[in-house]
Order: sequence, then structure tokens, then C-alpha cells
Amino acid sequence: MIQGAALGVPLITAHLALFQTTPIKKGDKVLITGANGAVGLCAMQIARWKGAHPVGLVRSPESQEFLKSFGFNSQPGEAQNVVSLSDEDWKSQVKNIGPFSKVLNGIGNLHFDFFISSLADEGTYVTYSAPAGQREVTVDLFQLYRRGLKLDGVMSAGKPSYAYIFEDVKEGFESGALKGLFIEDSAVFPLEGAAEAYRLTRSIKNSRVVLNLSP
Repeated sequence: MIQGAALGVPLITAHLALFQTTPIKKGDKVLITGANGAVGLCAMQIARWKGAHPVGLVRSPESQEFLKSFGFNSQPGEAQNVVSLSDEDWKSQVKNIGPFSKVLNGIGNLHFDFFISSLADEGTYVTYSAPAGQREVTVDLFQLYRRGLKLDGVMSAGKPSYAYIFEDVKEGFESGALKGLFIEDSAVFPLEGAAEAYRLTRSIKNSRVVLNLSP
């Protein structure tokens, strides 16, 4: 039940980003920002399970180490899965792996032009989050139509049912190909600890924070 509470919205968002408008296919290369976050980690795992080659962007070597526990490789080369923004040559690493059929971005307008340039022709840029102050971009419409690029946004709220998504990934979890999100024991709170739980979300890394409503 705890994992279910942690997975819900991130799993739905990741699945929509990967399949809603231009579904990924086996062999596709997919660039995913914030790969150690909840949405990013779900997207990384689902893309790999579906036969695509996910490449995650993270902020630090520590996040690269964290993703190793999910089987993602941070060593430069053809099979590289994770690139750290702390590396001076991170853009070169990404370019060497690409181009990408899809970019999933949840960090706003940071590096927008670079992500667009990393797309293959007819590729899709998907955004699912944009922090305040990082919500505006300038788009080269000529490049957009000349290369057949698509811009897409994902919103996981307001739909009647996402049961089909959980049906789609059920086999992946049952087989062990998909794992639940990391949850520290200290990050699970009873309802009366909601305020403390919220404060923890501002500082905790990698782990999800969960309110346990069980009596």
C-alpha cells in the first residue's frame, strides 16, 4: 500500500509522457531530465522495459550512484544510461548518445534550446513540470516545421480513469522488470505528521515522502 501511494501520480505522468501523443517504440532513444526523481525514475524504467534506450540527466554523481541500484549505467559509451550535469562535457555525452526520438523534461526552460537540438527529426519534446520563473521559452518555428518536431504537455489530473495505465505496467512489476520508488523508513508519516512530512519534502533526496492513513 505504501508503494502504491508513492507510485500513483509519478507513474501516470511518466506513462502519459512516453505514450500519450507519440508512443515510444522498441529501439527509440529517450532523454529524461531529473531521472532520479519520481516521474523520471518511472519513465526510465518503463522506457527500458518497453525496449527503448532511456538516457537520464541528473545533477550529481550521487544521483548517478543512486540510479545504479535500478540497473542504469553511468559509464560513457554506447550503453550509457545516466549523464550528470556536473560533468563539464555533459552536453557532448548527450550528443554522442543521441539523437533522441523523445525528450521528457520536468525542469522548465533550462537548456531548452539544447534539448530541442538533441531531438531527431520528427521527434517530440514533452514537458510535465515547469517551476516558477522557468516557464517561458522562445521557439524557432522554422526549425519546428522544417524538422517536423512536436511540442507536447502532460497533465495527469482531471481525467476520469487511468486504470489502463496500471493494467499496462502490471506485468512489469510482477516480473520484477519494474521496481517501486525508493522510500526511506523515516519518510513515512501518520496523518498527524503531515506538517513534518511536508517540511521533509523540501530537503530529502531520492526518497519519496508518504502519509500513511492506515489506523
